Amino acid sequence: MDKWSRYGPLPLPASEPEEVGLLPHSCDELSAWSDGWVESGKLPGLFTLIARWGKLAYIHGSGYADAEALTSFTTKSIFRIYSMSKPITSVVAMVLYEQGLLKLEEPVMHYLPCFANATVMREDGSTEPARRAVTIRHLLTHTAGLSYGDTGTKLDLKYEEAGFCDDSNPDLTLAEFVERIGVLPLAYHPGESWRYSYSIDVLARVLEIVAGKSIDELMDELIFRPLRMTDTGFFVSCDQRRRLVQIYEATGTESATSTYKQYDGGNYFVRPKFQEAGSGLVSTAHDYMRFAQMLLNKGELDGKRILSSDTVDLMMSNQVQQIDNCSQQSFYSEVDLSEGTGFGIGGSVVLHPTRTGLACSKGDYSWGG
Repeated sequence: MDKWSRYGPLPLPASEPEEVGLLPHSCDELSAWSDGWVESGKLPGLFTLIARWGKLAYIHGSGYADAEALTSFTTKSIFRIYSMSKPITSVVAMVLYEQGLLKLEEPVMHYLPCFANATVMREDGSTEPARRAVTIRHLLTHTAGLSYGDTGTKLDLKYEEAGFCDDSNPDLTLAEFVERIGVLPLAYHPGESWRYSYSIDVLARVLEIVAGKSIDELMDELIFRPLRMTDTGFFVSCDQRRRLVQIYEATGTESATSTYKQYDGGNYFVRPKFQEAGSGLVSTAHDYMRFAQMLLNKGELDGKRILSSDTVDLMMSNQVQQIDNCSQQSFYSEVDLSEGTGFGIGGSVVLHPTRTGLACSKGDYSWGG
């Protein structure tokens, strides 16, 4: 559509909002709400896309992708997507699962011997043998007993001592990282609780071993190239640098006219030694919309099938039915599983809409990284 031409190439066919059941005045209200955050000085910028029924029905950019350079948002602006990397890695795992290279109930120690003698840390800091082996399913669903080392427990101090603080391990390879984390105690017995963690990074190392390729090669071969996600990866090239969105952190008070400052988001200009499959990707609204639409289409987009519909159904079904204790939350966790929400593979699943306190429907599948 001409009205969106300033935003760059569209990831999906375009539609007027009313053609896909959206109210135009509600879209206008959303734009005003978005602009208000920028005009108040509380945020430097927001960029929103909405698609329904396979059609792109709304785009709006408020503020700037780079507030200092006054660079506007486009669909090709490159964001650090942090934990939105996790659904992508999970899809890679499920492709290998469909190919028969991976079994969900298989013990991780078959690929990573460092997990062979897993122990669980008690509240007093002592340990006991794990009641069962960590499996691939445990890694995919954050029920393995791993942590992000960010809640101040005795176990988290072990993570800090091992160098896992601030989610930054630039001097390690993925293999070295996993060897180091594999000998630490678990936070709970595998399969008995849920905790957001480094489990997807550990999973990525398993995928590398199973397929005999690096995780970035697997992502490119199995997802990025088929879906034409040309700006998604672990770093930006020289040609892409000018499109990398700046990130900011809050400062000052609620009443301040400017409550943010530029934040050092790390070096994304070279291929990293440690490819953090759980939090290290960059992408664009264009690319991620195509990835999300593939999942909405039950595994297919523009004639390219990534997963079977049955596998997508499995991913979007609750995988943690047996877990009552989800109290061990991480600072980074985007969802409270105790309030009407379960977890599938790569994202959360709404089980009881009235308990979530949100406008949602049973079966809604999502994640927010």
